[in-house]
Amino acid sequence: MKNYDRPIVCFTSAKHQLIAATIIPDFSIPIIPQDRFPQPPQIELDSCDQLPSGYGIPGFKPGIDKNQVLQMFGTPTGTETGYWPNTKAIFYHLIPNRVSVGFLFDQNSGKLRQTEAAFSQEVELETILTTLNSMSGCRLNPALEAGLKSVHNRQKKSYVFVIDSLKGIIERDQFDRIYIGIWEADLH
Repeated sequence: MKNYDRPIVCFTSAKHQLIAATIIPDFSIPIIPQDRFPQPPQIELDSCDQLPSGYGIPGFKPGIDKNQVLQMFGTPTGTETGYWPNTKAIFYHLIPNRVSVGFLFDQNSGKLRQTEAAFSQEVELETILTTLNSMSGCRLNPALEAGLKSVHNRQKKSYVFVIDSLKGIIERDQFDRIYIGIWEADLH
């Protein structure tokens, strides 16, 4: 290791005297305690609101009003005629190539009849679970969670479920994303 002479700074004072000072650098780095860095909030699957708060990827349970979805997401990426009679579909690409959501509304009442979300494999499982919980009306249970995990881990291609008056499916779509669809049982 080479030794270097300490730098000397010279300047003149108001009385034209030459003053020399030796600069001694302090290379010490302050130690920042780990508790100064906040941890991301833990996802509370036990606490769920009927209307999502906006944390994570919001999911809406069938039965709510179209205006509540528009308030949360704004202008849709696209709209089209729904596949089922008397329905209109809107969709959003929230995170391009990673997260998309779609909603199928009754054209007369404006009521949400079917809710959908698609996630690429890069999206964290906890985020998908939180969205699924919200989409199901806060009805996430061990069987539904296990069904999602089995599709996420590629153990199953699809998982079909029924929760009260809702039916749903979790499956791999043609783009290898995890697709979740939940609809009112009398829709199709």
